Parts: sequence; C-alpha cells; structure tokens
Amino acid sequence: CGIEFANENLFQDAICFVTRENKKIEAFWRSLGSKPIFINETDHDAWVAKCSHLPHALSFCLFQKMDSKYPQNPSLRDMARLAKSSPQLWSDIFLSNREQVLKAAKEFQKNFFKFQKALQTKDRKTIIAFIKKANPQQS
Repeated sequence: CGIEFANENLFQDAICFVTRENKKIEAFWRSLGSKPIFINETDHDAWVAKCSHLPHALSFCLFQKMDSKYPQNPSLRDMARLAKSSPQLWSDIFLSNREQVLKAAKEFQKNFFKFQKALQTKDRKTIIAFIKKANPQQS
C-alpha cells in the first residue's frame, strides 16, 4: 500500500450502493465518477453476503489446508487473494451481517450438496445443468 498505488480513476463508472437517498451523498459519489444505485438495507446486506462475504468465507475455508510448497495455481489466485484479507476486519464484517451470511451459507450448502450428489452418482446431465444455471451463456 502507499501513494504509488493511488488511482485517480478508481471509482470511474463503478457501481456504488447507497442505502438512503441523500442528494449530498449522491453528488459526492458522482463527483468521483461513480454510479450510485439506491438499495434498501436488507437487500444490500443479502447481496453483499452472497457476492462478497460468502466468497471470503469460502476462501478462508479452502486455504485452511492448502499446501504452500506447491506453486500457486492461476485459477486459485483470486481466492488466495481473498484468504489474505484482514482477520480482524472480516470477523467484524461476518458478525455484523451474521444473519445474511448464514442464509447465503445455507443456500451454498444446499447447492454444493446437489453438486456432490450428482458427482457421486456420475450424473453428467445434472452436472451440466448445474453449471449452465450458474453460467447461462454456456447454453
């Protein structure tokens, strides 16, 4: 970290969730080049639990037993980056959005169980459908 990593366009065209309509806050984000989107607190918390908090939790789980003596696989690079996040910060984030993180984890467990079952039974059709549901462009 440091000034050498500063980026004047960091927020250019970036989406910014705002949970309360406030002209000053909206103007602030727009002045940075961001595109504020208004969303209620409950929807925001559910969204970040699925898109940010759960991926961090999964990364922390995945790297509990990852052997560091092997070169890092490029496909794991982003997950490994998440695993290097601050324990103090993320424990606070998880606890502050506990209910939504637990809901997201339960949904993940249900989907992962479905995937595991298809894999155990060698059900290629279900595996393909499972992947297509997550990536509709692959139809």
